Amino acid sequence: MLQNYINHISLVIDESGSMQGQPVVAVVDKELEYLKRRSVELNQETRISLYKFSGAVDCVMFDMDVMRFKSLKGYYVPGGSTALIDAVIKSAEDMRKLPELYGDHAFLQYVITDGEENASSKKPEYLRSTLSMLKDNWTTACLVPDARGKHEAKKLGFSDDSVAIWDTSSRNAFESVGKQFSYAMDNYMQMRASGVRSTTGLFTLDSSN
Repeated sequence: MLQNYINHISLVIDESGSMQGQPVVAVVDKELEYLKRRSVELNQETRISLYKFSGAVDCVMFDMDVMRFKSLKGYYVPGGSTALIDAVIKSAEDMRKLPELYGDHAFLQYVITDGEENASSKKPEYLRSTLSMLKDNWTTACLVPDARGKHEAKKLGFSDDSVAIWDTSSRNAFESVGKQFSYAMDNYMQMRASGVRSTTGLFTLDSSN
């Protein structure tokens, strides 16, 4: 039987008030168009889930073929606080319910936040437990605003090499997040093409190797 590569990618994006002014919709739309192209070029099926979070968590799309994605426009309106823990847990728990039949399935959870947790109902230890129980075909990654954010993300269960810092100081700072996303996705999909199913260091992968 033909064993095709199937990537389930969950984007978990901060929609709190501090994200106002960032070109989130334009960048996400552009990067998912890029992901469509790379999926074709590398002959991998890519399925996208997208969660946004402020004081609450909202699933915009779930395990959708990336080829069917049109735009985030109209679905992203920043405001409120930062329920980071609840969002990551919701994404992980939903994706763990997906079947893994007839193919080489792998899961990538990619979290983007410009602030620290301040609104979740779930406790940090619940998230640490959730991340520790993920299977060996799961990769997690988290973008945070500063060194303190990286320290907090590691306390929540993210590995050191799966946390990166993005510059939130300028109005167009989110565009750098898009470039980082392209780089990480290229490395991830090249890794998948070589038969590897997960990594604990997404941001330290070298696609040339």
